[in-house]
Amino acid sequence: MLQHLDEALERLIAPMRADEFFHDYYGRKTLIIRGTPDKFAAIYDEERWRTVPLTETTAVYQTEYDGVPLSRVVPIPPAQLHQFFEAGLLTVGRLDSQPHIAALMDGLRASLQFPSGKVSNVDKALCFASRGNTGYKLHWDLHHNFILQIAGAKHWRYGHEPAVDAPVDGAGLAGPGEPAIHYDGQAILTPRLEDLPEDTLHPGDFLYMPPGVWHAPCSLGHSNHISIALGHRPIYKLISDVLKLEIGRKRWWRQGFPALRGADRHSGAVPQHVMGLFAEAIARLRDELAELDLRQLHKEWSLEVAEHHGGRPQTPPAPVTMHERLTRATPVPIRYCLAASEDDPTETEVYIFAGDERYVRLPEGAQQFVARLAAEQEFVAESALQWDPDFEWPEVQGALTRLLAEGILVRAA
Repeated sequence: MLQHLDEALERLIAPMRADEFFHDYYGRKTLIIRGTPDKFAAIYDEERWRTVPLTETTAVYQTEYDGVPLSRVVPIPPAQLHQFFEAGLLTVGRLDSQPHIAALMDGLRASLQFPSGKVSNVDKALCFASRGNTGYKLHWDLHHNFILQIAGAKHWRYGHEPAVDAPVDGAGLAGPGEPAIHYDGQAILTPRLEDLPEDTLHPGDFLYMPPGVWHAPCSLGHSNHISIALGHRPIYKLISDVLKLEIGRKRWWRQGFPALRGADRHSGAVPQHVMGLFAEAIARLRDELAELDLRQLHKEWSLEVAEHHGGRPQTPPAPVTMHERLTRATPVPIRYCLAASEDDPTETEVYIFAGDERYVRLPEGAQQFVARLAAEQEFVAESALQWDPDFEWPEVQGALTRLLAEGILVRAA
């Protein structure tokens, strides 16, 4: 039986409920929840850290630039991670391919249901381990941080609220009281470390930090914690990415700039014909925006919200039989939308998204069938015949088998 949508989140924040978290903390404030030492044992422990290799491994050392403390990150081979750990450096590795961590991330994505940003931001789980007093210097992150203290203790200096709402850039290197970056027409000043609140996490403790919160963690001797980093997708980036795809197929937008000749090569001023080109581009852009099919934005949003760690089965599945029980592959709900057909833009199709930018396409007439499918957690294949009177068993069997092949559905155990 699939967990309910907020189950993974509520395991982390218990005894708080998800509604309170989203109303008071999500994207707004830092949250610390105290837990028992074994609270996260089923998710991760030190034995797994010692025996299951991590990927994208790095080591962190401390330096400074123009007198400002700075953390440097250097890639290291996964096989040398424990060697750097024993040498007293902070070591970091990615572990979201491990089943328990992948399931936790999918559970959080089921609860959050927002576009994570794909390659433009961060969506990963990292393990931070150290046996010395080391950490990261003062900074903020662009993603939502869900932090689980696994072993040892870690001291945190952190802001209660974001210095910047939903930043798209990290803070620049600046001393206390100096401008780190400008947002919304204002200079964001670097705080003094000693002016920030402080706290210490112990095994079983949970910390949530929204994007843009100043923080500086430091291990107190031995420490091991997991950070689930889910990057937000700024609205302007989603729209601009869709627009790039739409206008990039049109010849006018693909042209390059003319080579400068004659006096234009020497004057240093922007030539009149280039200024005219910019003016025409802005006018054409207004027209493109006015004509943009909003379903393409719906499609991109749905594609990203549906991301999860499920995948295609190793071999093509056998056709679904009437009496088989089927269920969703992950806690992430089945996401679908209507969009222009890829074969004929004048036609409409239903897109059902499978994660990792994969999807199944069905005719527009299948919308009623798909809507009922998305509302079901587990069902007997034969019952799907009642979802749409126009779908006979061959259509139902074909659709369900294709959904199995893409990993959207799985056969229930």
